[in-house]
Amino acid sequence: RAIGIYQKALEQDQRNTDMLLRLGAAQLAAEQLDLAEQTLARVIRETPNSAEAEYFIGRVDFARGRSPDALTHFTRAVSLDGTKGEYHLYVARASLAMQNLSRTLEAVEAAHLLTGPEDAFLLAALPHPGSERSRHGARSSHAGEGETVAHMWTSSPAERDWLAEHGFPGAGEFSVRR
Repeated sequence: RAIGIYQKALEQDQRNTDMLLRLGAAQLAAEQLDLAEQTLARVIRETPNSAEAEYFIGRVDFARGRSPDALTHFTRAVSLDGTKGEYHLYVARASLAMQNLSRTLEAVEAAHLLTGPEDAFLLAALPHPGSERSRHGARSSHAGEGETVAHMWTSSPAERDWLAEHGFPGAGEFSVRR
């Protein structure tokens, strides 16, 4: 229904990039990924400094499993508007999908600082070669004055081994104090 409303409005003014952005977001929500990507790419061409367009096209890439491309868009969105905790959380999700744990922790911490006293929290079901989808997560919480504790976990034995090989303690769950 929202898609039809935005399309009708665009018939009146085809250059309304705000309406195009809303249409692309609605197409993403309706899982019309090809259309969303086309619409959002047009918004980015016409308004290259649109943090929202970068974020939403990153969501399209993330939905398609293209984590490196998604991370590029999410990072650009953060650089254009670093005040949105959701943008940082998606940087964390894409980084986690790529097993870049230090970047994941940095992004979770940034989101936490922006969202206030509640925990910044994310979960991602990510494919792992040779296994069913494994569960991953990251969360941060304040430990005290100027300190943040970041926690990460995974249900995959192979990923727990990877964590151990890269110096992260624990059997699939660890915390880092900053």
